[in-house]
This record gives sequence, C-alpha cells and structure tokens, in this order.
Amino acid sequence: MIDLTKELGQRIEDYEITKLLGRGGFAHVYHGTCRKTGVDVAIKMIDKEQMRAAGLTSRVQQEVSIHCRLRHPSIVELLTFFEDDANVYLIVEFCHGGEVQKYLETRETLSETEARHFLVQVAHGMQYLQSHNILHRDLSLSNLLLTQDLQVKISDFGLATQLRYPSEKHTTMCGTPNYIPPEIAARSGHGLEVDLWSLGCMLYTFLTGSPPFHDPKIRSTLTKVVMSSIQIPSNLSAEARDLIGKLLQKDPRQRIRLSEVLSHPFMCRSVSLLNRARLPVPSKASNSAYGPKPSEPLNTTRLKATRIKSGKMMLSILDTGEVVVEFLKGEMINSVLRVSSDGQWIVVYQPRIAWHPTQAAGLPLDGTDDRFSFESLPKMLWKKYAIASRFVHLVRQKTVKIILYQGDSACFLMENGDVEIKDAGIAGTPKKIVRQKDGTIKLNNQVVSPSSIDAKDWQFLQTVALKLSALEESICAVDPSPEMFPAIFGRRTTTNGDTSTRSNLTLNTNFTSLVDRSPESVQSSKLVKAREVHVDGLGVARRLPSGEIIIEFYDRTKVAIEAPMAGRASEFCFVNRNGVKTSYPEGSSIPIHVRQRLGHLPRVIDLLK
Repeated sequence: MIDLTKELGQRIEDYEITKLLGRGGFAHVYHGTCRKTGVDVAIKMIDKEQMRAAGLTSRVQQEVSIHCRLRHPSIVELLTFFEDDANVYLIVEFCHGGEVQKYLETRETLSETEARHFLVQVAHGMQYLQSHNILHRDLSLSNLLLTQDLQVKISDFGLATQLRYPSEKHTTMCGTPNYIPPEIAARSGHGLEVDLWSLGCMLYTFLTGSPPFHDPKIRSTLTKVVMSSIQIPSNLSAEARDLIGKLLQKDPRQRIRLSEVLSHPFMCRSVSLLNRARLPVPSKASNSAYGPKPSEPLNTTRLKATRIKSGKMMLSILDTGEVVVEFLKGEMINSVLRVSSDGQWIVVYQPRIAWHPTQAAGLPLDGTDDRFSFESLPKMLWKKYAIASRFVHLVRQKTVKIILYQGDSACFLMENGDVEIKDAGIAGTPKKIVRQKDGTIKLNNQVVSPSSIDAKDWQFLQTVALKLSALEESICAVDPSPEMFPAIFGRRTTTNGDTSTRSNLTLNTNFTSLVDRSPESVQSSKLVKAREVHVDGLGVARRLPSGEIIIEFYDRTKVAIEAPMAGRASEFCFVNRNGVKTSYPEGSSIPIHVRQRLGHLPRVIDLLK
C-alpha cells in the first residue's frame, strides 16, 4: 500500500508517463511514476470537453467523492486527484499484476481453490462497500486488478453510487453486459443485490472460462440474462454449483446475502495454494489459526436435550439449555467447552475422565479459572465456540416450532426459520419441499430453482409460508414465552375416511391387540432392542429394552404403552402438557383426545419394527 504521507505531485508535469494501460469512452489510463517520490502509479485522465458533452460531469464528481474515502486491502486506493484546463486526473494505486480478465485468458479456467482465493478477497471488499451503502454496479473481471503477489483489488468506481439507506433503489442502465443482473437489464429498480449477481458471474467465469450468458451481441446477452435459465456444468463441485445458483437468482430478493456468501461451504474450504506454483499462497491474517470471531451468541431456547458423538467430540444440549462440547483423546475427555443457554457465558475445564455415551462431564467441584463472557472470549476459543454454534444450528434446523396440517400435507415451521412441507404432492406422489430461511429451495433434499417446482406446489409453498409466519406472529403477540411452542394447527386428512367422523367413534379394538402377545413374544420381551424413530407430523417414538413403547408428541403430550406380560392385563398412560399422568387399564373408557393419539399406534409400531 502506498504511504500517503509521501508528497505526491499535484500537477501532471510531476509524473513521468510511460505507457497506455487502457482506454474508455472519455478517459485513458496510463502507467506513470511520481518524479519526486519514485512511486509507480496509475493515472486516469478524463477529457473535460468529452465529459461535458456527454453530460457526465456530475458522475465524475461522484466517482471522486466516493473513491477518495475508501480504504481497504481489497480496493484500489485513490491517492490524489487534480485538474487542469484539459483534463481531470485521478492518481491511483498501481497494481503490477494487471487485470484478472487477462490473467484468466492465459489460464482459460481456474481451479476451485484459485477461484476461492480470488472470490474471498472480492467478497471482503464488497462487504466493506456495503457497510457504507456503496453500490459498485460494474464489478467484472476487467475491473479486478492483481498485485505482484496476486492479491485482488476492486477498481473503477465510475458507475458507483452511495445509497441513502440500504433498501434504496436506482434505475440507471449501467454496467458490463456479461455481468449485468436481470433487474438492471430490465430497467427495473435495483439495489445492493446487483453486485452479488456480478460476483456469481465472476465465479462462473473463473470455473468455466466464459460468463454464464455470453453472446457476441449485447442485446442477445441482456435478453438471455432476463429470460434464460442458468446452466451450471455438472463437473463442478456441489458446493460451487450451490453457491453459483444462490448468487444467480433472477429475483434479487432470493439472492444469497453477502454475509452468507462468506460462510458458504464453498468459501470455507481450505484456501491453501501451496501446491500451485503459479499462484503464491495468500498472506494470512494474524488470527487465521483461530478462525473468525463469532458474530453473535448462540441460543438454545426451546431446544430439547440431546447428545451426539461426532468424530473426536461429544456434543450435548443439557436440560438446562447449556451446550457442552467435549474434546476427546481416545477414551478420555481432554477438555470441555461449556456455554450458557443464551451463549453469553463460557467456561473451559479439563476433567481428565473417560467420556460417557449419555452423560456430559459435569463442572469441576472446585470450579474453573477459565471463565469468559461472549464479548471477552479469547481468540484461542473462537473455533471451539463456532463448533458449539454449528451444533445448536443443526439442532434448531431439526426442531419443529409450528405444525400446520393442510389436507394431506404436514407443514412445518422449524426453529431456524425453514419451512418444510411433507407429502405435498399434488398428483399423490409423496414429496418433501423445503424453503430455507435464506431462500434456498430443496425438493426431496436436492437444491432446485423455483422454476423447476410444479406451479401448484410452488403456490402452495408460498401460501403455507405466509400462514406459518402469521401463526407465529399471532402466538408471540399473545404470549411470547417459549412454552407456547411447538404449536399444532389443523387436522391431518387420512386416506381411510373422514377424520372428523371417525374421531367420535368408539374404539372397537383394544389398543393391546396391536401388540404381539404370543407366548414367544412375552417370553422374549426382555430381549427387545431399543429403538427411536422420528414420525413425520407426530413426534418421536421410542421402544425401550423392556418392550414399552413411548410416543412424545409435538404438543408435549405423551403416551406410554407397557410391554405385554404373561398373566397380567396391559395398560397405558397418557401425560398431558402440564405433566399430569392418567393411567388407563385395558377395557377402561378412553377420552376422545386420547383415542385420537392412540390411532397413530399402528403406524408407530410398524416404524419401530
């Protein structure tokens, strides 16, 4: 970076101009050297007469006003500016590596590792611009420059504008055709999302060697941008295809956010280029060994206790809501990170005991000196805290907040904001459609574009999402406490007849007839293997080693059916949302709301086999 304390010349005569680097409509860019300091610079000369004739005086003023205030490693610095009777001169940082476009032309395509190296830097520069509400509007490979060690810098702010507020929209037709988003090509209002489209075009071009909608004729290119679907080569990695698809969403509202770009799996893979002699390893920030600083505290509100093993870690959410991450070494626990339910308080300790499959290591009786707040968390714990946060996010993604039955479909609002629809096939074919919080659409666990979903299914998804959002808002308006969730609305239609009619019928078959009561079964009941399954639209069902079956419903009620035993009548119990338990011996009168729950027993038993 140029030392701005050095006195750069304020007249064009103070510079030795050596060669032409490029030219535009009314400007030329030259390589030059400051005679006083010996510093290499790039000089953008703007012809005043042509500038006035084109009515672009205010645009040049805006370019200078914006560019002179920018200071970021991924942005070319405007060092100084001045004018004479003929020209306006912008003296900018010189990048010895030239344009990324020309670099790519010598390589044809880049590996995903190289593309990631460039893209991360561009995204950080964009993040800086967005933090100041600055819209570049002409991000292209020609406007990315390389330093001697192949670090990327964003240049040319001739079309940039500063928004008064993040959601402000502009309507100017501008940009490089191959990188223009649909909203600009269609002369629609546009905002900060346009630069994300350009970023997607860059990634596509890095990996394929050509922009996604390229055509020799500009008009054809712009028409393709608006009307054609993106075709992403299948030979790219799943992560690359997913990120390109999320960046090149034609609806700017569905485009991935910049913060999510930087945390996307494609961007988070190793950026080490040690095996690429042509591309030096980028210098690492001093905190790279610790990962990025956590941006927000985790929160386990409404999440049930759970415990899983992942590699050399045991991860738990306790009944208290605390998160415990145990780092293992063989059969022993090497260290423990324990986080409060609101993510604000963290302790670390080394119990030096064997890990247990069902119980997390408790706090030391004599306490621990390693106590931190979220704000004071030391760098050495950033990665461990990130592991805890990802675990909580995963559990939240699998935890139901609201269930809405609509005909044959079970619709779910998950704790992380995802909307899921199961058995939503209009033609009767079971389907699972998910709209993730970031706008990504999945059909049967595959990322798809909205246009690839049946129109009726798409409309149904949109309608359900609005209903679930309205239900969530209504519940929170009445009582925002965690105990209000999960909530269930509607009644699932079955293929065996009208549910509303059948719910009032007497239970013709004893519930115990559903359980195998043969002598062989009774004798071997102690040998039953424990099993747990998630039942769509219902909850969690468990079969204990004793043979007892327990169903925990989403509305926090519970049914427990004891295992059959020789010489004794079976019974079951029902536990309501307040924890009140009622036992029902065989042959007793059963309330309607309990009978309805028992009606699910055949399906549960079948799943537990």
